[in-house]
Amino acid sequence: MNYNNYLMKGNDTLTFEKACELMQMIQEELDVRDEIAKDIYRELVEACIEYANTRSKWLLLSKEQKMDTDKSRTLKHDSAIVKFNMLARYFRKEGKKALWRDELGESRKTIGDFACYIALFYGLNAR
Repeated sequence: MNYNNYLMKGNDTLTFEKACELMQMIQEELDVRDEIAKDIYRELVEACIEYANTRSKWLLLSKEQKMDTDKSRTLKHDSAIVKFNMLARYFRKEGKKALWRDELGESRKTIGDFACYIALFYGLNAR
């Protein structure tokens, strides 16, 4: 397991640099005085962390454990996607562009990857 192997998995992979750029775009649009935006953003981060926690264990699970966990993993993935969409929709309602959401695209794999990066960013910044 290494980062280069991940990057070779296809054209829907998300580089660390691109994830940083997308995160910066979100941060620039997030108004810390806007309680609604802060709440949606917090829910997004929580959903990303929940999903990343499950996904990061995936390769360690037996086939039976994967079958038992798959539905929950999918629900957590769906929740993260919904939260990304909610934040973008709210930003746009407030007159912001939310171009980060367009750049992220619609690939479930890419969105899941970004959720994992967000969990990574928060984990690193919590020290």
